[in-house]
Amino acid sequence: MAFEIENEIKQKAASIEVSLNFLSALSGVSSTKLSTAFNNARRLSWEDAKTLQAVLSELASLVEACRPLQLRFSNPELVRGWLEAKRNGDLFVAVGLNHEAEAGAAVLAGKATESSTD
Repeated sequence: MAFEIENEIKQKAASIEVSLNFLSALSGVSSTKLSTAFNNARRLSWEDAKTLQAVLSELASLVEACRPLQLRFSNPELVRGWLEAKRNGDLFVAVGLNHEAEAGAAVLAGKATESSTD
């Protein structure tokens, strides 16, 4: 099917709320190439398609790791740092109510608390 990969990439970017300009800045694929591909005017090269799929896969994984927080993809340099930290196992995201955070911190520290043993 014509433009199948391009349409998949476009849908994936929309599903995680990534703009064309942001995706271009993060992936290194020019915004002109993205625009023509997203408008079904010209196919992406295999290399560009694979690069975009890899970047979007990493971003989707980051979105999932940060749920229920909603990430705002507006600063490519910041997000590049988050992705690097995630790749290195250095990204830590914790969301919860104060008593949940205290119980989680105690478990991480190796201490048992009433709320963490229930």
